Amino acid sequence: MAERETVTMDTAEPAGGSPPPVRIRRSRLVFLDALRGFALIFMVLNHTGRWWQDRIMGWPRYYSVYVTMAIAAPIFLFLVGFCLPLSGSREERRPLPMLWKYAKRGVRLILAGLLLNVLVFPEDPIYSNGVLQTIGLGIVVAAAGGLLLRRPGMRAVIVAIAAIFYVAFAWSFEGLTGWVVAHETASRVLFFEFPPWPWISLVLVGLVLGDVWVRERDAADRARYMWRMLGAGVLCFAWLFTYDWYAATPNRWTFKRDYILNNHWTPRGASVVWIL
Repeated sequence: MAERETVTMDTAEPAGGSPPPVRIRRSRLVFLDALRGFALIFMVLNHTGRWWQDRIMGWPRYYSVYVTMAIAAPIFLFLVGFCLPLSGSREERRPLPMLWKYAKRGVRLILAGLLLNVLVFPEDPIYSNGVLQTIGLGIVVAAAGGLLLRRPGMRAVIVAIAAIFYVAFAWSFEGLTGWVVAHETASRVLFFEFPPWPWISLVLVGLVLGDVWVRERDAADRARYMWRMLGAGVLCFAWLFTYDWYAATPNRWTFKRDYILNNHWTPRGASVVWIL
């Protein structure tokens, strides 16, 4: 059986009058485990769908392969940021030990991604980027962002950094399209499957939302926060279909509207809202 969530309150009032953080003891949070399991199922369907579905299936095959991809990996990247404030990172007040802890964790995932390339994708170069490498780097970036969150007013700064990081990618897309053709080796490291630029932005958004959740004062406040998250998520999810219907988008409800760089997908416009 999964352990039940146990929460203790830090009653010491910090400087500046900001609300004290909620310290969550090491226990399993069932909703997070369920979300990870959901993403894992979709990831398995995505990686195997090309083998047990023939191209003659047409659009059903298209959606089963690409929608599972667009759901699974972003969930993992979001959870990288969301879970860091829950992991006790605030309780380690010394910056260097905290960064070292998460740097080791991130490097292990990057090495696991390289091993996966050898075992599962032997036809590709070992240095090809994959979602595991981006998750590993995301852990390191989220740890650095966690240090910023110890200072007041940093949530808005981190969200702004995430937005600028994504917008810079959008502005640079045309130039990057030519760059990946001219630099085949480097482009496999930097701009292959779910590249760090711009997907780290999703990690930073998750970091801020996780920090808000941790700082809610009691279980009732955290439950209300999750209901608000659910409502916002439903609206974002519905936005894509409403927009496509209203704008009469060609090839609606497909990924053809989005950025395709180095034969890999990054959301654009209405798809960004859907991913959020």
